[in-house]
Amino acid sequence: LLLGIADWLPKRTRTLDTLSWKDALLVGIAQAMALVPGTSRSGVTITAGLFLGMTRETASRFSFLLSIPIIVLAGSVKLLEAATSDVAVDWSGFLIGGVTSFVMALGRRPPDYRGPRQRPGCGPGHREPAGRRRPGCACRRP
Repeated sequence: LLLGIADWLPKRTRTLDTLSWKDALLVGIAQAMALVPGTSRSGVTITAGLFLGMTRETASRFSFLLSIPIIVLAGSVKLLEAATSDVAVDWSGFLIGGVTSFVMALGRRPPDYRGPRQRPGCGPGHREPAGRRRPGCACRRP
């Protein structure tokens, strides 16, 4: 309900370059509402960002950036718990998973990549009858 109201409000023009410490603090305080069971952390932070006048893209990007310290700290706590527990841990599995994740992250697409702009039915290997192209279709003739 609040997200709908925030999305409906006009004048969302602020970008990451225009945010202040006050904005970051307010979104961080709003993030604490995610401690309520059933509340989405990203939903709360995006809603707070929209109420502060951020664009949709800025609010979602800031919400993602705000999650990085939380994820790192939570992972560190769990890793420390595993290291100090009496349970045998397969550390080679942790190492393989970490290295694989790192390598896959290096090969990701740039954040501004939106994919090929194609009309429905204009994908790789798409052919029109009798070799004709659909108007606006970027497909090559066979």
